[in-house]
Amino acid sequence: MRKEERKNIKRRCPLLEDQKTSSTSKMLTRQVLSQYYHKPITQAAKELNVGLTLLKKRCRELGISRWPHRKLMSLQTLIKNVQELGKEEGEENGFKVKEAIELLEREKRLVEEFPDIELENTTKRLRQACFKANYKKRRLSGFMAESQGSSFSSSITHGRTSEMKEAEVEEEDEEMKALLFDDSFSSSTLLF
Repeated sequence: MRKEERKNIKRRCPLLEDQKTSSTSKMLTRQVLSQYYHKPITQAAKELNVGLTLLKKRCRELGISRWPHRKLMSLQTLIKNVQELGKEEGEENGFKVKEAIELLEREKRLVEEFPDIELENTTKRLRQACFKANYKKRRLSGFMAESQGSSFSSSITHGRTSEMKEAEVEEEDEEMKALLFDDSFSSSTLLF
């Protein structure tokens, strides 16, 4: 068959193109896609060797309205933050920290299985408290570096301000600890 004849067949029969697309799309099952959730959707599309539009279309067909990469990364960061807090706390609240980490990991697995599931309110509140505490720590460390380069006369003012900022950071840490060690973040809050 010559090139011209093939072009004419494609023009007359667009179904041939749809069949190629359809067969590729049908190969993208929930199970296959779940192996790529931990990557951004553009990277997953490249590795699956399909177009971004086709991948999004297939996700909608499978009932996945949003690619869960950011949600999973957020949960992973939250788990790391709670682990760091557990190291700082020591043995006092070790059981509560361990229980919270197990719940977060269980919620992460649930998101991997059902990407459209909404995070628990306690998880959202804990994530917000961790974000605020980390933000204030970064801001304080930048403020401290700035004040070290200033003159002696303004260092007294900066000293008072830095004490106030440190108090704010401690307050945010206390909020995070209260969320973790309070009974509201226990195994009874998540139904699995």
